[in-house]
Amino acid sequence: MYLRPQEVHLERKGKPSNVLLEGILARQLRKLNRIHYRGKQYEFSEANIQAGILALKDVAYSGQEGLRVTSEKIYDLLSLGKSLEQTIDGDTKSFTINCIDWRNPPPRVLMLSGTALV
Repeated sequence: MYLRPQEVHLERKGKPSNVLLEGILARQLRKLNRIHYRGKQYEFSEANIQAGILALKDVAYSGQEGLRVTSEKIYDLLSLGKSLEQTIDGDTKSFTINCIDWRNPPPRVLMLSGTALV
C-alpha cells in the first residue's frame, strides 16, 4: 500500500521524528492479536495496544550501549513480542502482544512511501 506524503505527515502527527506510523500500527496490532484464555478469545485492551506501541517508541539509542544493542532490543520486540498484563474475568495474567503474526504469515501489510524525512 502506497502512502502519499500527506498521509505519512498525518500519521506522524506532523513530527518528522515520529518514525512509527502509530495509527496503522495500532490497527494492525488489534487485527493480529487475540488472547486465548479458558477456551475463549479476547481482544487486547486499548491500554495494552498503546503499551505495545510505546514499547517500540521507547527503545532509545544510548551512546554507551551502541547501535548494535539498540538494534537487538528493537529486533527482540518485533520478533518475540511484548508480555503485558491483562485482567480477564477477574484473573490477571501476562499475555504476549506480537507485531508479526508468525503462525499465519501471509498476507503481510507493507506500507511504502516516497522519501520521508526523519
